[in-house]
Amino acid sequence: MVHNDLPGNGHFAAFLKQMEALCKDRGVDLLFLDVQALLAAHLVQKRGFERQPGSTHYRKTIAGH
Repeated sequence: MVHNDLPGNGHFAAFLKQMEALCKDRGVDLLFLDVQALLAAHLVQKRGFERQPGSTHYRKTIAGH
């Protein structure tokens, strides 16, 4: 397994920032569907997402509900 603690080119962080702003404007949460294990770990540990029970979907509460 490859382990990388170095930051990348920032494209994914910029993408998430844009998506979070869009979700906030629309009053909805951000949801990733069918996430692979390595991305899932990153979303939970570093980006504030929570796994949806019984699935491979991950949600970040943005709308405040």
